[in-house]
Formats: sequence, C-alpha cells, structure tokens
Amino acid sequence: MLREFAKSLRIRCLTPLLYLLPALLPAGRASAGPLLFTLSSPDDLGSLTVGQTAHFDITLSGLAAVEQLVTLTGGVTFNTPLLGAPTAVHAGSIVPHPLANLLDFQTFSAPGEADASFLTFSSNTSEQIISNGIFYGFDVEARTAGTGTLQFDPLALIGEQFDPTNLNLPILRFIDTGPALTFTIKAASGGGGGASVPLPNGMRGMIALVMAIAVILISRKKSGRPGSLTNTF
Repeated sequence: MLREFAKSLRIRCLTPLLYLLPALLPAGRASAGPLLFTLSSPDDLGSLTVGQTAHFDITLSGLAAVEQLVTLTGGVTFNTPLLGAPTAVHAGSIVPHPLANLLDFQTFSAPGEADASFLTFSSNTSEQIISNGIFYGFDVEARTAGTGTLQFDPLALIGEQFDPTNLNLPILRFIDTGPALTFTIKAASGGGGGASVPLPNGMRGMIALVMAIAVILISRKKSGRPGSLTNTF
C-alpha cells in the first residue's frame, strides 16, 4: 500500500512541476535531449464510418541504447462527441514483460481521453524501458459524423531515466510530441445516411400474411371468382 501511494504521489508531484524543474535541478542532472511521442493509426483516418472501430498507437523514440527509463507517462485527448471511450488499452512492445510489479504499468480511459503510465522502483534493466517503440495502444469507436483531432495532453507527459550513480534521484527526461492526428467520420451508407431498423418477427409474419392475401385476391379477380375470403383459422 505504501509503495503504491509513493508511486501515485511521485506522478502527481512531477506533473505540475514539469516545467519548473530545470531551474531547480542540480548541475549535471539534465539529460542529453528530449524524448519524442508520436501518434499513428493503421486505419484510414480520412474515411472512417459511424460504427467503425479505429486503432491508435503511441510510439516512443529518442531513447539511446545506453539509457533506461523508470518512469514514462503519456496521455491522449480527442473529441468526445465523435469518438467513444477508448477500449482495449494495452501495453506496447517496449513495456517490460514480466513487470517487476503488476502495478508498474497502469492504464486509464474515459470519454475523450486515454492514458498509460509506467513507473518502477526496480534497478534491473530487464524491468525497465530500454528501447524505442510502441508504448501503448487503444481502440475507439466512431460514433458521430464529423471531423476531429487526437493530440497529446501536455500535462500528462513524464519521463525519468535510471541513474545507476543515484538510485533515489532519476534523471528527468522532457518529452516532445509529434503532430495531432486529424480524422473524418462519415455517416453509414444506405437509407439516406440512417441505419436500417430490423422488424420484429411478429411484424414480419403480419406483412407476409397481408402479401399472401393480396396475391389471392388478385388471382381471384383475374379468374372471375368472388373476391371474398373465408377465415379458415
């Protein structure tokens, strides 16, 4: 319990102080350069349709081969009315497996946002982030026709590099972000843009009976027989 409280406190304290720390850090604590987060999708974002599920990946780059991260957090925001809440938020290939602790990697999703956080107190390289690649991914359903964007939340970007000379004070890594992704959702085709509504079984049976009666009446009229019907049920 204390471990997880310390982890949560560390994340919460780092976020609002992110832009003030360079002036407060001791000389030599600054890293060689910022990391980079980019957004991508294998789907055609310019031609999504209502009801379609799109996938998005958050990819890390800029980490040198001799560097290891003990903290990495990245949040994404998007237009709520157009897209549903993220689903299937999952760790990418750069997240250690197995983790030092099952709670070292956590995800959060809500309407209009997705977030993933990696934070470990382990000093083992195999339990730290040691390479560039996909940090996490998620799915989201197109809900309403229109155009919108996905972009990173600048207050949900944190990176800390492991320092073997000072295990209690990781090196802060700033994170730059790539461009926002624009998407366009089109209405589902057919029925003037609206989805067809299936008929209940009882209604189908009634329609079939009416059509059958109409066929009988037409055939009797053509043959000259009376047009009345007797209920035989």
